[in-house]
Amino acid sequence: MVMPAGMNAAEVTLPGLYLCHYITDEQLETLGTMEQEPVREICLAAIGVFFGSLVPALVGLWHFVKATHAVTGGDMLSMLIAFTAAGVMSVSGYLWKVRMKGRPRFIDNIRARPKVRVVLSE
Repeated sequence: MVMPAGMNAAEVTLPGLYLCHYITDEQLETLGTMEQEPVREICLAAIGVFFGSLVPALVGLWHFVKATHAVTGGDMLSMLIAFTAAGVMSVSGYLWKVRMKGRPRFIDNIRARPKVRVVLSE
């Protein structure tokens, strides 16, 4: 290794077995996009909407079940929002779970490739 002028030489130590994984550009792109799951963002947003509309929806449901109070448009809207958010949350949560199961398989496939021994010498 050639050091630029003015720099001191350095020594490094390596463990007995230093395992490096050389991957293709396509595999690197796949790994990079696995963290950027729009399904995760949709699920988290739906969870927030669901819990934010849960109390008004329960009040509206109470009014609907007990016919003593008139069901207002706000009650209906809050129930619609809560039920829709619950559905979106369920579907996107399932898709998020399924997609996250693919990540360990992808990583395991890279680790299972044949190993080639490389020896560093002075």
